[in-house]
Amino acid sequence: MLVIAALAKVGIYKTVQNSYTFKMRALPLFVCISIIATLIFTGFIVVENDASINWNAYVVALVSVVVFSMAWSFFMVLYYKTTLKNEGVKSFNFWGKSRFVEWENISKVKPVNFLGLKYLRVFTGNSGLALWVPLFIKNIESFAKQASTLPPEGNVFREYYTKQYG
Repeated sequence: MLVIAALAKVGIYKTVQNSYTFKMRALPLFVCISIIATLIFTGFIVVENDASINWNAYVVALVSVVVFSMAWSFFMVLYYKTTLKNEGVKSFNFWGKSRFVEWENISKVKPVNFLGLKYLRVFTGNSGLALWVPLFIKNIESFAKQASTLPPEGNVFREYYTKQYG
């Protein structure tokens, strides 16, 4: 139990034999959500008040945006996990729905930068919705090692991580 707690602390924990679950790093999410929320909030304030701003109220509101961003980031870190198994990968699609894909069903992978956050989109031959595997994972070295060894030889997922991380 102590080993699982220690591994969970660094962002990886082994759930069952050859099944590894990884969490995203919170800081990149927090920064991205904070910037987007602040820009949207500021836009509403400027449009609503014809560019005249009550600075005291604005600062209080920005602090609220930061607190919201922090809470939302930690929720996402706890909820959206990526699991690598002998049989395949489990992650989430663009809409946040969790899905498991077997290694032999992966037809293509494509890195993408979405709002400053890097993901690896994993495509299958039988579905239009790709998995979005975050590339800002805690303990990325361990993730890349597992992603380079668990999939079978010739798998595009394995080839991507072998090429990127050695």
